[in-house]
Formats: sequence, structure tokens, C-alpha cells
Amino acid sequence: MTGLLNPPIYGIPAHIENWATALAGLGAVGSLLYCGRAALTRRSLLPLYLFVGGALTCFIEPFVDTMGHAIFAQQDRIAWTSSFGRHIPAYIGLTLMFYVAPAYLALLGVFEKGIAPRRFFYLCGALVTATFLFEFVPLHYDLWRYYGPQGLQLGDMPLWWGFVNAQGLVGTAVVIHLLRRVLPDRALALLIPLLPAIFLGVHTTGSVFGYLALNSTTSRAVGTLGTVATCGLCGVLFWLYSKVVGPAGPAAAGLPHPEMVPTTV
Repeated sequence: MTGLLNPPIYGIPAHIENWATALAGLGAVGSLLYCGRAALTRRSLLPLYLFVGGALTCFIEPFVDTMGHAIFAQQDRIAWTSSFGRHIPAYIGLTLMFYVAPAYLALLGVFEKGIAPRRFFYLCGALVTATFLFEFVPLHYDLWRYYGPQGLQLGDMPLWWGFVNAQGLVGTAVVIHLLRRVLPDRALALLIPLLPAIFLGVHTTGSVFGYLALNSTTSRAVGTLGTVATCGLCGVLFWLYSKVVGPAGPAAAGLPHPEMVPTTV
């Protein structure tokens, strides 16, 4: 059972890595164009700050992956970054450029309007489902793996990862939403270095029970308990976020209301 805790070191065929990198690169270019157009339309650099901050999120990947027992293909890779002995391939860095900033912009657009609690929970449920389903194709092509007693799984995809990844996005967007209300426009550039740290803190908050279960024992029963506890904790965090972004949230408390970033541009 101790072998379950050892990260598998593996490679993927060159053509799969090349295709993954090319497709992720196209997505990253599309995301940059989207953010650039949003910045021009709203006369705000915030979308571009979010794009750069989202790209820098790759530097916190080794923290999350080491604690959560996830690993990317480590051999025959197109290199991107490396720390803690974990290599982050280019297709991951480009994928973060692709989806992180548009996700934040879409969530900010919803939050600025105020969202009823029931609709907010539907939104969170849709994001959990989307983040869960998103992983099946990359897992099929072995772009990354999960190892150790991951608890409840559907195929190779651990259930708790769908919850914590969605919670990380939503929670970070809530923090950005609050910061926009207290920071002047000229100070929003601070989001660039802050975003990776904010995401790491929010993501780790939701993942703490899963991390404890994975790194304390090889018991699959404990892993299952960690799954249930993690999903429950993320549910509580979603409820807390609904209090912040709902109709009775900061706007009703008299905090300044910045120009809304639209979900479409």
C-alpha cells in the first residue's frame, strides 16, 4: 500500500503532447483576445490583469498537486515551469491562460448584478459538474494522473477534485469582487501578483480534509471519508459566498459599485 503514495513518473507519446500543447495554445490566444476586447470595451485594464494573474497561477500548481496527489506527464515534455521536483508542462500553463481569466470575468459579471441564493447554488452545481467532466478527456490521454487513496471516484476522476477546483474558481472570484469595491482602479494591477496566492489560499481551504486524508494514511476508507468531508466543506463555502454576492451582499451595505464587467463582450 505504501506504493500508492509514490507519484508515478511517466511520459506520453510526442504526438499527444504536441496536440495538447497546440490546442491549449489556441485557447490561450483566444482568451487573450477576449480579455483584450473586454478591456477596450469597458475601458478597464482589469481583464488583462486577470489574464496575466491567471497565467501566473501555474506557479502554485506544484503546491496543489503535491498535497492532492496529482501529477502531470514528467518525461519527454515541452517544459514550462518546475518546482518541488514537479514539472509543469506547457500544455498546462497554456490551459490556465485559456480558462482562468474568462471564468473570473463571467463570474464577476454575475456577482455585480447580485444573484439570488438558489440561482447561485445552481451556478455552483453547474461549475462542479463542468470541472468534473472537463477532466475525462485529458485523463483518457494520460495528460495527468491522480494517485493514492483518492476516495470516491468515477473512473480515474476523484469526486472531491471536482468540488475543490470549482470552489477555487468561485471563491477567488468572490475575493476579486470584494477587492474591486475597495481598491481604486490604479491599484487593481496588484491583482497580478496576488491572484496566484489568493487562488492557492482559497483552493487549499476547500481541500484541507482531502489533503489530510491523502497524506495521513493509505486507507481507502479514510480516503472516502476525506471525499465526503471535502465535498461538504465546499458546500459550506459556497453557502458563505452566496451571502457575499447575493442581493443583500456588499452592494446593499453601501460599498462602492464599480463598473460591471460583462459576461459577454
